[in-house]
Amino acid sequence: MASEAIAIGYRININGTRIPLHYGEIKVTGDKYHVIPRTRPSQ
Repeated sequence: MASEAIAIGYRININGTRIPLHYGEIKVTGDKYHVIPRTRPSQ
């Protein structure tokens, strides 16, 4: 049984197409954090 990854969000391209975002990066500084959705794992 194959399972399909579900996108965590979408980026809208300039031509209107939706690019699925399957990865995310979290930056933490002290007690604050910022989540950045990504199309692939960061290098």
